[in-house]
Amino acid sequence: MADNFRGIKLVEEEISCLKKLEKVLGKQLIQVETVEYSVVGFKVEDTHITALGLYGCKIRQIPSELFDLSSLRMLNLWDNQLITLPAAIGNISSLTYLNLETNQLTSLPEELFSLPELQKLFLGDNQLISLPRAIGQLKNSLIYLNLNRNHISELPDELFSLSSLKTLGLSYNPVTKLPEAIGKLILLEKLTLEGLQLEKLPESLKSLPSLKEIYR
Repeated sequence: MADNFRGIKLVEEEISCLKKLEKVLGKQLIQVETVEYSVVGFKVEDTHITALGLYGCKIRQIPSELFDLSSLRMLNLWDNQLITLPAAIGNISSLTYLNLETNQLTSLPEELFSLPELQKLFLGDNQLISLPRAIGQLKNSLIYLNLNRNHISELPDELFSLSSLKTLGLSYNPVTKLPEAIGKLILLEKLTLEGLQLEKLPESLKSLPSLKEIYR
């Protein structure tokens, strides 16, 4: 059943979630058109919260109330102080966009990669030292993956099974070799390799039919 929240029609359960989130954050959340980039607020469609932006809120852990927003498609947690990502992230099965850039994450739960609709995943500027093999579970949905500015030295084979991937960011990681398997990313259009100490690029890159941009 829908109710009124500051003039906005929302289902009762999500109003309760918003109020709890505001209490945890110590600030009021406002309705916005988009949650990309530096935004703090939420977007509503058909009485449900479909997007939430918590940019720069200095949160160290994700409030548990957030995982009750079952219609959430976009979640922006850019520029916070997250050290861990709870397994409960896998409960938000409708997520298509997740921005975790500029946090302090050192690892990722496998549940993250069970999100069936996830298309864009921003993980740049964290403290990741590896990428779970479970990344391969996103092979039919993920089109954008940013891993720039982490501490990843080896790339799992499963990364190259992401057959829908169009953009891959690997810049400023201690990667010294790209495997020929990168040639399996047949839809890849953009590849960033800036700051990588590569002796050479794999020959298979030349055969990628859609690759338009390589930054190095």
